[in-house]
Amino acid sequence: MVIQFARIDEEHGRIIGIDYIRKSTQSENEIVFEEELPSNAPQEFGKTTNLILNLITNEITFEFINRPLTPEEKIAQLEKDLGNVLFESAADKAKISELEIAQGDLLMEIAMLKMGGNA
Repeated sequence: MVIQFARIDEEHGRIIGIDYIRKSTQSENEIVFEEELPSNAPQEFGKTTNLILNLITNEITFEFINRPLTPEEKIAQLEKDLGNVLFESAADKAKISELEIAQGDLLMEIAMLKMGGNA
């Protein structure tokens, strides 16, 4: 097969086409590739995947690029963010409550000491 690529730098090219029939190149931006192509690209939320060819080692890797979220993905992200904010808010309220109790205990102890009693 022949892989067509757009050169990124001296060592790398972004794969832009694959011709499974041809066995020889027709331009300098093509390479005959006899290895097996990666079958499943890993998926990352909010990213699209490009195949990158290392022109020296003929190794293919994945490049992840941010893409606009779909409306469904935006809603899912907002729901997740809201859940995190609510959890943090509850944790903050619990900490405030603990601090208010500790403050009350300290004020009671100060009052007892001013009155000359033992806490």
